[in-house]
Amino acid sequence: MSIHIKYINCSGNILLGGNFLRNNVTDNDALLIRELIKDGRTSLSKLARITGLAYTTIREKLERLRKKGLLEIKPLVNSRLIGNIAACIKIKAERMGNIIETLSKCNRVLSVMTVHNGVIAIIVGSSKTELTAIIENIVSKVEGLKEFEIEYGSLPKNVFIPLKNPDIGCNDCVLGELYKCNGCLPVLGAKSKR
Repeated sequence: MSIHIKYINCSGNILLGGNFLRNNVTDNDALLIRELIKDGRTSLSKLARITGLAYTTIREKLERLRKKGLLEIKPLVNSRLIGNIAACIKIKAERMGNIIETLSKCNRVLSVMTVHNGVIAIIVGSSKTELTAIIENIVSKVEGLKEFEIEYGSLPKNVFIPLKNPDIGCNDCVLGELYKCNGCLPVLGAKSKR
């Protein structure tokens, strides 16, 4: 397991809506987050030794940060399990509906952001053919499509991807359900007991 910080800028400062979290997070909270960024599997007892805080204080602080929505604990998987072929898609439409929420819940979507009358997303897969099928299904569900762009590329080797949806078989996955995706983690899916 690793820690996924929701808001962080390029220089490593933790942000929330453009404001430094110093107003909302103590120095001890920031130290905890920095240590978890280094190694998300660090035990609470080791964090207590590093920070000089009590074990229960560490546990309570982490729980408070999670409840505030400032910290998430998520597994990261190597891109070799999903694929390292990537596509950046830009969709502009009259009505985006629930496409942004849908994309943000998919394990194949690395990033999603809104733009004027649209959305930009980076999607990952094992081949251009697979990505094209997923993208075609996504685009076919967008109401009032005005514009659509796609750029293919690849991820650097050994990039770790945070998993958002625990259902490997896509039984509960929103893209699997709505767009008939062929699975987020085909290698793990083949090994899982069903």
